[in-house]
Amino acid sequence: MREEALIKGMMGKGAALVGLFVIGASFFNRLDVFVGAAVGSLMAYGDFLLMCYLSEEVLKLNSRSVFWGVQAFKYLIMAVVLGVLFFYKVANPVATVAGLSLLVLIPFTEIGNLKNI
Repeated sequence: MREEALIKGMMGKGAALVGLFVIGASFFNRLDVFVGAAVGSLMAYGDFLLMCYLSEEVLKLNSRSVFWGVQAFKYLIMAVVLGVLFFYKVANPVATVAGLSLLVLIPFTEIGNLKNI
């Protein structure tokens, strides 16, 4: 039960982090920076949500191949989307990588509650 509350806390604070990051990127007054930050942070948050929702199902199957298949498919989709955005110079690569770094930061939003598990 505590784990579910921790994950929900991470989801809520992660969404707030994405919002703050995108709002912060809008102050650069450049569309490519805004799009890069928005796409990167939304991909990171979507990846986090996908891990949260699918991890229990994949663990029930007890299959490494399903896990790696899901990971490969997810990253293939992300690579195609980012490739198209970078090819047409719609998104700034530095802002996109900064947005993708939210995947690392989201778990740290609940670091104080990790000791309670």
